[in-house]
Formats: sequence, structure tokens, C-alpha cells
Amino acid sequence: VEIKEPATNSDKISVYPNPATEMLNVEWEMMNEEAIKNNWRVEIVNALGQVVNKDELVLRNNKASIYLTDLSNGVYLLNLKGNNSQTISKRFVIAK
Repeated sequence: VEIKEPATNSDKISVYPNPATEMLNVEWEMMNEEAIKNNWRVEIVNALGQVVNKDELVLRNNKASIYLTDLSNGVYLLNLKGNNSQTISKRFVIAK
């Protein structure tokens, strides 16, 4: 059984704009060395629990953008998955 340390400030992210229209920005407030080396994957889940988008997250200066043009209006869950089994989840809304 693996015991994980509680989330630290390095794991805090902002997701904006919320509600989003065409693009969602993801920004780490602070990022530790381990988080920088992580290969982050994005999973967007709709209100029914269906995965509607999967992609690699390309970070530039602790920021990344996700295009939402193929998704319809609604409430979604953004899951950021690191290669150390860490998952960070944020809820966002699309309103076009």
C-alpha cells in the first residue's frame, strides 16, 4: 500500500476562463521540480462520466492551453494525470 503525501502548494492550479468558450487555460501557481518533469495527460469528462477528450499537456512557463472547440455547452471535469499516479481534478463550464 502506497501512502501519498498531502497535496502541497506546488499542486495548486488555476483553470480559466470559467466559463470557457473556445479555450481553457491551465496554470500552476507554483511548480516543484518533480511536477515539471512529469508528463501530464489531460482527460476531460462530461457530466455523464464519459471521457470526451484525452491529450498530452504541453507546459510552457507553468501554463498550458486546451482547445474546446469540439465540445458542447455543459459542466466538465478536467483531470490532469501525472506519471507518478497523481491526478489533479478541476471542474469547469463551457458556455459558447
